[in-house]
Amino acid sequence: MLKASNSRSKIMLSKKTSKLFFGKYVYKVALRLPVATKFRGNKLNVIKLELAILKERFTDRKVNQIQVGGWNRSLASLDDVNRGLVIANVLESLSSYTLRVENTTLGLYSNDDDFFNKILSIPGIVVEETSEPADLKTKEFLLSTPKAIIRKEYTHKYKVTVNALWDSADNFKAWAVKLPKIKTTGNKYTYGGHFYVADEKTLSLCHIFLADKIRKVEHLVTTTEI
Repeated sequence: MLKASNSRSKIMLSKKTSKLFFGKYVYKVALRLPVATKFRGNKLNVIKLELAILKERFTDRKVNQIQVGGWNRSLASLDDVNRGLVIANVLESLSSYTLRVENTTLGLYSNDDDFFNKILSIPGIVVEETSEPADLKTKEFLLSTPKAIIRKEYTHKYKVTVNALWDSADNFKAWAVKLPKIKTTGNKYTYGGHFYVADEKTLSLCHIFLADKIRKVEHLVTTTEI
């Protein structure tokens, strides 16, 4: 899917999607965009209004750049604002998407087949990272198995993510170290974290010991298991 668009946009890093983003999306494009903070809240009508207000500030020909954001401000040009407006219009055309803002990085996520072409064909955008499934079979597998993680190989079948264990963290680590089919990560688990479990029987013991502290359980697969 990216081949047709690579000639238009330089991609700093291209990855293969190994698990769903936000438990729902297979495609990702991360853009470097000085007006990214205007996309917080993901309300397109508000985003377009705020970008239009920024655009009006360039009516003074002496203004080449403006400050955008709060405590962590960035400088944006008129071209940056116009690109933001184009991106908002593209998002409006998608059947489903979500986004994430980190400083001047705008992460976009979707399952639409034409998502990449629509985003990467926007003139002048700076693409920090993209991610897509290796092939259609992988895409369909991930969408139908949202708790799967694709790895080249693995020793433990399940990845268990836990909430903060607080005062119970030491008790959990002391218990886990006695079970050879649990592999911890060196995390203290006071504020949460994850560990790996080899089989269903041991996973059941984890559910008993940790109860509602378990936030999610994902299972690992190789490409040959898809």
